Amino acid sequence: MGRVAGAGKGRESYWRLVLAWWKRSGLSVRAFCLAEGVCVSSFYWWRRRPPSRITCRVVQNLGSTIA
Repeated sequence: MGRVAGAGKGRESYWRLVLAWWKRSGLSVRAFCLAEGVCVSSFYWWRRRPPSRITCRVVQNLGSTIA
């Protein structure tokens, strides 16, 4: 799989692919990261991260208009 190159949206796209590949692999997080050369702590950080900052902003804006 390789290392992360670039930043911003490119990095987010990369991690979406990594997470999807991991789900399909059937491996544990540790085994997958070891096999693919992915940092385990980075993997967990991206797995916890909201899907998109844009989505979070939309939800926040909707919440303020409803309240």
